[in-house]
Amino acid sequence: MKEFFTFYNSQFDAVLTAQTYADEATVHAKGTGKVVAAAIIDVTGNDPAKKFWNNGQTITCVTVDTDQIKESRTNPSALADIDGMIDRL
Repeated sequence: MKEFFTFYNSQFDAVLTAQTYADEATVHAKGTGKVVAAAIIDVTGNDPAKKFWNNGQTITCVTVDTDQIKESRTNPSALADIDGMIDRL
């Protein structure tokens, strides 16, 4: 299973930014014929997906393929960065 996670901290980060990254990943994946599950994860919670977060900075985007981290980017500067992550997944 291919996954795209956006990790954010609800105490400091705008959820809208995290959602925008997840939405872009979903749209780009669909446009390229890939099936990718996208989710936003608040690092203040106990979501099991936090095992893919490096406990560093937020906002961090991570791509995962079959429980293996493929790529991680902190604070992507453009939606094209998200598209590239999906392309390489």
